[in-house]
Amino acid sequence: MKVLFLFFIIGVTSFQAVYAFQPSEQSDFPRNVTTGEDGSSAPAYMIGHPKNSSCDTNSYASTVCDIVQDLNSLPADKVQEYPLSDQPGSVIEQTLTLLDSGNLTKVLQNSLSKDLSIIKNKVTSETFYTALSRIPEPERDQILNRSLSK
Repeated sequence: MKVLFLFFIIGVTSFQAVYAFQPSEQSDFPRNVTTGEDGSSAPAYMIGHPKNSSCDTNSYASTVCDIVQDLNSLPADKVQEYPLSDQPGSVIEQTLTLLDSGNLTKVLQNSLSKDLSIIKNKVTSETFYTALSRIPEPERDQILNRSLSK
């Protein structure tokens, strides 16, 4: 009986510990909440991308989520100023994976050729070509050609 009671106490304590530290939607990006076309409110990186909840579930490092949020909000003509190629390869890999295809296209299409080459060399070939496969055909070929030039 004592053993059963002990398991019960451990179970309740574990349950409370897990749920006590769940981040709220607002805490990840407190000042960056925006309103969608339908009037819904969510963190800016989520509007228009409801399938991309990995940042809310802590599947990715906060650095990666911050980078994705920054890249999603940047206009195309400012992407080349963003220091994505300065990040470690693991961060770049996760960023390429987390970006939706529209923003991935925007980022890779508007990055400088030298930065594309650096990005390509910092990630695995599989990651780079998987990311490219999510981009429409004409843009994909242009990005691939630019990534090969230095």
